[in-house]
Amino acid sequence: MCRGMGWWFPVLAVTMALGGGIVGETFVPTPTDTARGWLRPGSLSSPPGKCFEGGALGVFLGGSGAGSIGLGKDQFCAIEIGGRRVLEVHRQGSAIAISAQIYDQSGLVARIDKNEFRSNRLHEPLRLDVPNASTLIVRDWLGDPLMTVEYLNPEALYVTGMFFVPGYTPILVDKAGVHMSNNRGFLSTCLQTAGGGCAISWGEKLAPPSR
Repeated sequence: MCRGMGWWFPVLAVTMALGGGIVGETFVPTPTDTARGWLRPGSLSSPPGKCFEGGALGVFLGGSGAGSIGLGKDQFCAIEIGGRRVLEVHRQGSAIAISAQIYDQSGLVARIDKNEFRSNRLHEPLRLDVPNASTLIVRDWLGDPLMTVEYLNPEALYVTGMFFVPGYTPILVDKAGVHMSNNRGFLSTCLQTAGGGCAISWGEKLAPPSR
């Protein structure tokens, strides 16, 4: 369960979106590690509690099923924060990619565009780790994971990490499920999108600092 917000902020925050950054941010790409290929399915078992139709790709946010990409679709929105789609998955045949914008409290520090990674941080840079054809990990300068994407098998994509948009309370996704502020979240829950929206739409703003 969520234990409150204070313990989240010492780590870097991760936000994911298809295009553009937050208004006013400037991004100057610095070439770094790049995963040019899309992820390929592994041969690991799916998490328990699958509730998707056969043949669809289930997108699991930790211990919760966020939804699925049907065979006739090419993308899926899992999380939206403050009106920004912060976690989307792209599908091309059996291959998978993500797009992401990664922030710390100072602003935009890295970008992923369909698995293409660029860092904007010269000191304490982030890096993209691709240990195999089915896994993508964004790590901080100490090597700790900020976000992990595992393409377990043709029917299951598993994601954990911290998702954040400046001005809003973050969402933590871990093995137990999805955690939000004030002990809210989803544990071992199957979520579905409605009307083309995102499986999770979150908009709680951060409280102003006390004086």
